[in-house]
Amino acid sequence: MKYIIDGILIVEGKTDVAFLSSFIEAEFVTTNGYDINPDEIDFVSRASSTKKVIILSDSDKAGEVIRKILNEKLPNAFNALVDFTKCDKNGKHGVAECLKEEVISVLKPYFAIETPIRGKISLKDLTGLGLTGDFNSKELRRKLCKRLRLGVCNAKNMIKRINFLGITLQEIKEVIG
Repeated sequence: MKYIIDGILIVEGKTDVAFLSSFIEAEFVTTNGYDINPDEIDFVSRASSTKKVIILSDSDKAGEVIRKILNEKLPNAFNALVDFTKCDKNGKHGVAECLKEEVISVLKPYFAIETPIRGKISLKDLTGLGLTGDFNSKELRRKLCKRLRLGVCNAKNMIKRINFLGITLQEIKEVIG
């Protein structure tokens, strides 16, 4: 069984996502350390009007700095702090090194009681609009992601974010003309 968060979980890197996604279903955004992409912040900011945003950075100095930067840019975000002493593997003390039970305990207030309703846009829908499979599809996707404030997306991530935000096929058609 996976725990569901009807919101965005911001973490530092891919190893955090790999660990967390094994037992949590959420929309994950990575900061890649201090290199926080402005388009990703824009996506999170857009989503924060209807979705929870939870910052789960490491309990070290770098994590504190990242949390501070994110809280300035996302004032409505929640901070989930893990116990440093319960996050230790081979001398590393990050989220990916935490005990699963520790992460569950700090994220428990954000778990959804029921599975949220998501959009139903498919890869076939996007292919029909020329957003995949066409020689110009990458550029068209980039423009659509920019206009819809979806952040940095490949086709798979774009579908996930469109459905996460409940964007309709009609809205997509209007944006791409």
